[in-house]
Formats: sequence, C-alpha cells, structure tokens
Amino acid sequence: EKLQYVSSYRSSSSSSTKKQQKGDGEKDTELGMMGEGKEENPYQLFRRRQRQAHYDNLSTQEKIIHKFWEFLFSKHSHRFLLFGYALFLHFLVFVTLWRHTHIPP
Repeated sequence: EKLQYVSSYRSSSSSSTKKQQKGDGEKDTELGMMGEGKEENPYQLFRRRQRQAHYDNLSTQEKIIHKFWEFLFSKHSHRFLLFGYALFLHFLVFVTLWRHTHIPP
C-alpha cells in the first residue's frame, strides 16, 4: 500500500511540475521558490494520511480521550505536573496506610 502511494505520488508530482512550466514564467519562479523548501517526503505524507484516516474512524468518546492525552503529553510542563500528581497520590496512600497500621484509633 505504501509503495503504491509513493509511485502515485511521484507521478502526480512530476505532472504538477509540468503544469507549472507551461504557465506564466514569473508566477512559476515564485511558486517554485516557495515550494522548494517545503517539499515533503512521500513516506511522511503517507503516514500522515494513514493517521488521519485512523483518527477519522474513531468514535466520539475515543476522540475526546485521544485529544486529552495528546494535550497532557504535548508539553514538558504538563508531563511534569502529571508526574508530580502521581507522586502526590502515592505519598497520600503511603501516609494513609502508615497511619492506619501504626497509630491506634
């Protein structure tokens, strides 16, 4: 499937460059210069399209959970807060268990 996409990508990219060469010369150079640095790897485009198709197939609940986790793990500060929260919960459980076993009622 990936190989079919790459071969179709190459044929479509070559036809698009031919269309640019037939047009107005001034516009072609501007478009060519802008598009030169932005040309993407066909494998990356394939992966992005596959991920989007997979995301589109998710249910609404799964999309909400996915967006939440994506937000939670997107930044270092979010991950740090999540780690701190998990440590706090572990500490709370430890203190509660210690108090129930070592301090008489």
